[in-house]
Amino acid sequence: MKTLIARAQAGFDGRTVREQRMLALMLAVIVLCGLWLLIIQPLWNWKAEAADRRARAQTDLAYVTAQTSRAEVSTTTVSGPAIEPLALQTAEAAGLTITTGMDEIGAFGFRAANVSSAALFGWLAELKTRHGVEAVRLDIVENADATVTAEGALAR
Repeated sequence: MKTLIARAQAGFDGRTVREQRMLALMLAVIVLCGLWLLIIQPLWNWKAEAADRRARAQTDLAYVTAQTSRAEVSTTTVSGPAIEPLALQTAEAAGLTITTGMDEIGAFGFRAANVSSAALFGWLAELKTRHGVEAVRLDIVENADATVTAEGALAR
């Protein structure tokens, strides 16, 4: 090893001052390129990957938050016996015939087929204002004969 350094030192000393400066400049450029490729570029890549991971984590957080709020709606709804007699009684008073059952999210579900939109929305408004029962899901399809078919879920 010492002989290799001694030979390099002797070769360097045997050059003119101009050549020595050019060799020193080339060595500095090689060192800077090495620093760039071995240290700076990996750090920038790490920073970009960290930003991508953060963006994915924020997207996942938004998705999980939406899913948990949906789950909270289904677990906090009051279904069945407390709402069913009230919904049937007010629907009959509004002139609606509804069928009831459990919704897919676990709430009290209903279906009203071939009813006028005024009667349906009047019934839903009465449930909300007088009894504190709201439609947490409502799917409406307009029929060809100017009536609607509605499916939905009610909760307090």
